[in-house]
Amino acid sequence: MRHINLTLFGLTLPFVSASAEPGRTGRTVTIQLANDQSGANINEAIPGNGKKYGVRDYWGHSVLSEGGRIYATSAQLTAFQQSTVCIIEGSHVDTQLDSRKTWTFLAGGPVVDLSDATVSCRGS
Repeated sequence: MRHINLTLFGLTLPFVSASAEPGRTGRTVTIQLANDQSGANINEAIPGNGKKYGVRDYWGHSVLSEGGRIYATSAQLTAFQQSTVCIIEGSHVDTQLDSRKTWTFLAGGPVVDLSDATVSCRGS
C-alpha cells in the first residue's frame, strides 16, 4: 500500500507544480477597477510582491478595455491584508490604496485612460 501512495504522489506532483503560473504565485491582493459611466467593473488578483505590473496585463482584455485602451473611474481593494499597500500610477493617475483607504476615484471622477499605468502591491 505504501508503494501505491508514493506512486500516486509521484504522478500528481508534476501536474500540481506545472499548474502554477510563473510570477503569479504566493499571496495576492484583489483590486477592482470600475468605470462608473459605463457600469463596468472587474476584479483582478495582483501579486503582493511589490513589483510593478502593467494595468494592461491584467485589465487589457476586460470589459474596461475599448479600442486597445483601458478606461476606469475608480479603484477598490476587495481582498487584502491589513498591511497591504497598492499603488496605481501612470501619466493620468497616481493613487494609493491600503487598509484604511480601500476605495478611491482615480482622478476625481472622470474616466481615466490607464493604458500606460502600472500597479504594484506589497505587504500582503
